[in-house]
Amino acid sequence: MSRSSLTTVSGKKNADTLREHGKHFTPFWLLGHDFLPDNADHVRTMGRKALTNILNYLNFSDRSLLVHIEEPSSADSFLLMVYSEPCLDGEVTCRWAESLSLDNSTALVRNLIIDDGKSMIIAPLGEPIFDKRVITAQLPETSYVVARRKAKRHTCSGVSARLLEKGRALEGVIEDFSSSGFRVRFERQPGFRQSFFSAGDIADVELKKEGRAFFAGNCSINRIQQSSGSWDVVFKASVPVVRIFPKRTIRNPRVHLKPAPTISFEHPLLQTILQMEVVDICSSGICVCEEENECLLYPGMFIPDLKVHYAGSIVSHCSARVVYRNVDDCGNAHCGIAFLDTDMDGYTRLNQLVENALDPCAQVSGEIEPDSLWEFFFSTGFIYPKKYNLLFPSKEIFKENCRKIFQDASEIIQHFIYENNGRIYGYHSIVWAYKHSWLIHHHAGRSMGNRMGGLMVLRQTMHYLNDMHRLESSNMDYAMTYFRPENRFPRLIFGHFSKALKNRKGCSMDLFSYLSIPSKFVDVALPSGWRIDHFTDSDARALRAFYEEYSGGLLLDAMSLISGTTHDDGLEAIYSRKGLLRKMKVYSLKNAGHLAAVLVADYSSRGLNFSELLNCIKVIVVNEEKLSWEVLRKAVMQLSGDYDMERVPVMCYPSQFLEKKRVPCQKAYQLWILSVDSGDAFMEYMHKRLRIC
Repeated sequence: MSRSSLTTVSGKKNADTLREHGKHFTPFWLLGHDFLPDNADHVRTMGRKALTNILNYLNFSDRSLLVHIEEPSSADSFLLMVYSEPCLDGEVTCRWAESLSLDNSTALVRNLIIDDGKSMIIAPLGEPIFDKRVITAQLPETSYVVARRKAKRHTCSGVSARLLEKGRALEGVIEDFSSSGFRVRFERQPGFRQSFFSAGDIADVELKKEGRAFFAGNCSINRIQQSSGSWDVVFKASVPVVRIFPKRTIRNPRVHLKPAPTISFEHPLLQTILQMEVVDICSSGICVCEEENECLLYPGMFIPDLKVHYAGSIVSHCSARVVYRNVDDCGNAHCGIAFLDTDMDGYTRLNQLVENALDPCAQVSGEIEPDSLWEFFFSTGFIYPKKYNLLFPSKEIFKENCRKIFQDASEIIQHFIYENNGRIYGYHSIVWAYKHSWLIHHHAGRSMGNRMGGLMVLRQTMHYLNDMHRLESSNMDYAMTYFRPENRFPRLIFGHFSKALKNRKGCSMDLFSYLSIPSKFVDVALPSGWRIDHFTDSDARALRAFYEEYSGGLLLDAMSLISGTTHDDGLEAIYSRKGLLRKMKVYSLKNAGHLAAVLVADYSSRGLNFSELLNCIKVIVVNEEKLSWEVLRKAVMQLSGDYDMERVPVMCYPSQFLEKKRVPCQKAYQLWILSVDSGDAFMEYMHKRLRIC
C-alpha cells in the first residue's frame, strides 16, 4: 500500500455534511499525519477472513464505518460514513448514510476505515465500483491495524457539557471519551474567543445527561483543536480525591470476600451496563480495580443506580459516587466508590455481608427463632419478674407484636444478634422512634467462652450506625437511649462520654422520674382556670426558652418538639403498613393561658420497647411553682384512657419535680442523646475505652 495522507476536513462541503449527520469518530492523530504501515511499530496486519467477520458484526449491530475519499484535483481527502451489507466471498457492499451522497465522479475511494476507539483498521480498496448510493469492492488480502492510543476512545451522545472559565459559561456536547479524559465540542458563540481558555488551564466542568448532572469538578485542559465553526477541547479530571463526607478517625472495617462481589451500573457516558469485580467492601463503599488504560471511572462521577451482587443475588441498589482513582506501580487503577444512599433493607444486607465476614457469629436483622430469643431474654434476666408481671396481662398481644417486629419490620427496626449453633449470646436493636431519631435499646448478653456477647453486639451496632446516618433515607440525625443511672455498664459507655465531650449540643443527658398510674378513673376534671390545649408555636417557643436555660441539650430536637407541628404522617404510615402502631400527640397544660407543662403522649405497639418507653406519657414541667401534683395527675389521667394498659407509664422531667412535690417515683431513667455530627468522637471514645470499634 502506498503512503497516504489525510488532511483536515475543515471548510469542505462533505465535511460539513458529515458533521450534520451525527455520530462518527474522526481521531485527531489520523487527520493531517502521514501513515506508514509497512515499517511502523504501532501497525500489525489483518487477514481477509478476520476483516470479513468484523464487517458482518458491524452489519449485525447496525454500526457504521468510514470510507476514505480522495479528490485528485486538489489532493484533499475526507471521510464519509457508510454502512456495510452482509459480506461474503471476499466482497463488500457499503451504502452511504441516508443524508449523504457523492456527486463528484472524479473522487477516488482509497480505504475502508473501522475505528474501535483504541485502534483503527485500514483496508485499502483497489478498484471499487461506486455510485451515489452504494460502493462495492473486493476486500484486500491484507489490512492494517493501527494502534496509536494507549486508552480506548468511546463515542457518546446526549451528554451536554458546561464550562465555567474566567467568569464565563460555555455550553458544549461530549463527542468521545477515554480513561484519560473526554473531548467536548463547543460551537462558536458570539463574544467568545479561544483566548478565553488555553491548554494547561484548570476549569470547572459540569456534565449532564437528560438534565441530570452526573459529574462536576475541576478539569485540566489538555488540548484544543479549532475548526471553522467550533472548538474541540480535551479535558482531564484533575482532582484525584473528591470529599463527599467529613474525614473520620475511626472507619468501619473493609473486608476482602471470596468469591468477590460484583457491581453493575449503566455508565452515564457509554450508555451500556458495566460489570466490575469488587476488591474490598465495607458498609460505606467499595474499591474496584482495572487497568489504567481501560478505567472509565472519574473522581466525582455520580452513579444513580449501582447494584451490588453477591452469590448470584442483588445485595443492594445504591446511588453512589466515585471518590478517588489511584494508579499503582503496575499500571492498575484502584477506584473508590462511596455509597450515597440506599434503602434500609439494602444497607442492612451490605452490613450483614461485612459483619458476617468479620465474625461468622454476627448476624444483622436475620431470621430470629422466637423460642431461642425468649429463652435468652429470660435466662439473662433482661425480662425480670417485675417487667414480666407488667406484660403478662397482654402476653398474647405482646407475642404477636414481637413476631411482626422481629420478622417483618426492617424499615423501622434492626436487630443485632451474636449466636452460635442456634444459641443466642448477645442481642441489641435500634428502632426508628421519632422523625429524625433512632432509639438504641434491648441490650443483653452472656458469655461465650472468652467472648462477651453483649460487647460483640454493641460493636455490630456501632458499625451499623457509623455509616447508617450518612444515608439520606435513614432519617437519622440523632441516636438516643435510656438507661438506669445505677447500671454501671451503660453509665460507663454513654454517661462518661457525654461528660467527656463537654458539648451538650453534641451529646446530652436528661434525667426523668418514672411512675405508673391507673388508666381508669372517675374524677379527672381540672380546677377552674386550668385546661389542656393543642401544642402551638408560641408554646414551643416557651418550652424552648425553659429547656435551653435548664439543660441546653438535645431533647427537644430529638423528639421533634421544636415547633407546634409535631405530627409525622410518614412515620405513622410506615408503622401502619407493618401492622404496628407508632404516633405522638403533644398537648399544653395551661393556667389562665400561661404554659405550665407540656404533655407528650407517645403511642406504640406493645413490645416495640419492653419497658414501654415509647408507649407512655412524658411530662416536661415548665413552671413547677404554679403546677401542683394534683393538677398534673388529673391532666395525665385525661390522656391515659387512650392506652390499652391497666397502668400507664409516666415519665416526668425535670426529675426533681416529683421529689419537690413529695411524690414517690418508682425509678429514674437517663435519656442519652447523641447528634450524628459527634458520631466520630463517640466512635473514638468507644475505641479507646473498650477497643471494640
